Amino acid sequence: KMMIENPEALKLWLTAALAPLCDADPVVLAKHVLALLNKQIPDSELRGAMFDELDVFLQQETKGFVDQLF
Repeated sequence: KMMIENPEALKLWLTAALAPLCDADPVVLAKHVLALLNKQIPDSELRGAMFDELDVFLQQETKGFVDQLF
């Protein structure tokens, strides 16, 4: 599980970072990313799960976003 010191600040950053990358509502997508980050799985698995979950929304932008997040 990733340690998140300031979830509200992270949510704001996620919303801003996701907005230009896809047509989905960035606030909803940011909440989804936060939920994934809070899962009780090792970081190595979390990165793959994040890629799989976001690929449908971000498509060719997924790798860059996941790399930036981690």
